[in-house]
Amino acid sequence: MKNKNHGALTSDHSQSSEPISPPQDPSYLLPLRNKTLAPASMALFTTVIAGMTAIAQGQAQQPATQTPAGAGGQPKAQAAPARGLTYDDLERLYLDGKISAKQYEKSLNDLNAGRAPAVAPSQPAPVPQPPPLENPPAVNAPSASQAPPSKAHEELERLYLERKISTKQYEERLNQLNARPTEAPAVTPTPAPVPAPVAPDAAAVEPPGALTLPPPAALAKPTRNEISFSGDFLYGQGNVTMPFNFSLANLVPGVTRAVGSPSRNSDYIGATVSYSFGQVWYLDLSFAHGSSSGNADVPLGSTFLLPSKFTIDDNWYQAYIRYNVPALRGRRLSAYVRVGFSYVTAELRDESTIPALGLYEQTDKTDDILGNLGFGLSYSLKSTSRLKVLLQFEGEGFYGRRSQESLEALPSAGFPFPAAKIDNDLYGGIGRLTARFQYGLGRSGLFKIFADGGVQSKFTMINYSGLGSFDELLWGPYAKVGFRYSF
Repeated sequence: MKNKNHGALTSDHSQSSEPISPPQDPSYLLPLRNKTLAPASMALFTTVIAGMTAIAQGQAQQPATQTPAGAGGQPKAQAAPARGLTYDDLERLYLDGKISAKQYEKSLNDLNAGRAPAVAPSQPAPVPQPPPLENPPAVNAPSASQAPPSKAHEELERLYLERKISTKQYEERLNQLNARPTEAPAVTPTPAPVPAPVAPDAAAVEPPGALTLPPPAALAKPTRNEISFSGDFLYGQGNVTMPFNFSLANLVPGVTRAVGSPSRNSDYIGATVSYSFGQVWYLDLSFAHGSSSGNADVPLGSTFLLPSKFTIDDNWYQAYIRYNVPALRGRRLSAYVRVGFSYVTAELRDESTIPALGLYEQTDKTDDILGNLGFGLSYSLKSTSRLKVLLQFEGEGFYGRRSQESLEALPSAGFPFPAAKIDNDLYGGIGRLTARFQYGLGRSGLFKIFADGGVQSKFTMINYSGLGSFDELLWGPYAKVGFRYSF
């Protein structure tokens, strides 16, 4: 609490009754001392503060006026003069815009000199006053090296006084002007009286020269084409079907036809080339060559089995149309489906020696035409900008027709043996489980190398008319290496 004592301010908690002199620096009366104001507003504030300082100083210097003691020793009060224009009246007239700044200064000098001021109120244009602020914005004061307030400051203040921008927007734009005096920030007035949310400040973004650019791989243009090449290898084991006595039955009556399933070991080596436009539809072309060998028992008669050794050479030609599901592209789980056909040629040679008859020889030539329908699933175990580790499962079903020409002969007999033609229906499936390691090379990472390792299994059922269906199985470790290039 503060008391008024002959125009001087004293504190209730102070033990001295001496008047408290107002500070010489008038900036203590400036609520926005840390703000940069436009020239018009600065002149207004400077004039008001100078007047208020002079009022405080004049009141502090006026002595207490008392009359000499009268009879009885009691002081007599001097008669109060007629009330004239006071400092408060003068300030009110100025703040109400009824007198100009020049009139205010002249009248203030007259009051300080003890003269009655002659005030002729004028009607200047009303001076805009800022709206009341609940929380005055804290604005960084400009440094000595910054430029003085400019037209941009005046325009910003005008928008603020007309309530076209919010307090927060005024504070942000004023800070920008103080930090970058040569740049005029774009101010978007907000509709009153409903305050609009303040958009992120575009001027606060670092200039392009200070930005950290992403690696070249992130700036690469989208690619639509992809070509890949790979080679694969399968070391398999299992069994194979072999027809016996089909040729001899055409020459020797009473010979029983039979189908054997001897064990075999196989090596398959192949290559695949793929092309895609749009990286959704792919064309896959592949070739594989297999070599198998094993031992068989040739049934000659009802009780005699002739041990023999056989070899098989087969070639696979395959073409597929593959569709990669675009909705799963770039996700942890991806998938594809494909459809195609296969053309397979094989030649089987089986040899043995029959006592007293000499060499026994069998040759089978087969042609398979198959339709294939398959799918593939891939799950990402690890993914970085260059390295990817995937777990893959591929499955495929097939159905087709086989044509065989089987010839069994005894070369030492000296006469030709007729060949037997055999037609079969066959169907089956292939399953492959692998892990893939893929790595991107170069600055762009568009050239990728990969390696697959896992296991593959193939199961086939072959129907022999009049004899039934017989199965073949081939399984073993599988490996693939290759590269992909997107452009």
